[in-house]
Amino acid sequence: MHTSRIATAIAAAVGFFVLSSSFAFAQPGAAPPPNTPARTYPGYYPGPPPPPPVYRPNRTHRRGLIIGFGFGVGDMAGEDGPIECANCEYDPFAGAIDFHIGGMINPRLAVMLEASLAGKSLDEAGDVTLMQYMGFAAVQLWVTQRLWIKGGIGWAGMTQTFDNGFEVREDEIGDGGALMGALGVEIVSGRRFALDLQLRLANVQLAREGSEYNGVFGDAVQTGLLSLGFNWYQ
Repeated sequence: MHTSRIATAIAAAVGFFVLSSSFAFAQPGAAPPPNTPARTYPGYYPGPPPPPPVYRPNRTHRRGLIIGFGFGVGDMAGEDGPIECANCEYDPFAGAIDFHIGGMINPRLAVMLEASLAGKSLDEAGDVTLMQYMGFAAVQLWVTQRLWIKGGIGWAGMTQTFDNGFEVREDEIGDGGALMGALGVEIVSGRRFALDLQLRLANVQLAREGSEYNGVFGDAVQTGLLSLGFNWYQ
């Protein structure tokens, strides 16, 4: 009888110990000690670490040197109306090229020097060409990320060139102050390169007293062009 009581007590103690251990393991663990790495804490799996942040530069953050060129087509007119081609079945377009170089004051403002050359055929055979040379100091402002406006002031000269393949002659028409304005939109825009479509207008006030062309075009000549521009930034 005494032995059976002892065995019963031992069995009860073992059962109590087993139940207590199971209950303890079922409870949430205590907080890990301070400065304990998460990977050493039993039962904790943080998963893969998040990827590091990627900082991408603003693609429209223009800076440093700006250099570019463009070419376009349009027309030329004097005070009395469009400058027309004599005896032509149709009036040919005026063509032009331009080049500029300058620097960015801030990401939306640039100052530059600009040169352009425009020409138009004045006869059916293409022997006589009206040429206009212009140089400007200009400022360009981006109103939005892609839309910009430009204004410039400078000097221009006009000549009439005759070239029939046998004889070449250039007659000066005159020169004078010039104003230029342009409106453009970037159809391709990046940090290093931009391709834009632009409308350009120029007005030349001629000073040509004593010239044989005095009064032919009036005292001013305007040039309007639709141009494609290529620009690179530092």
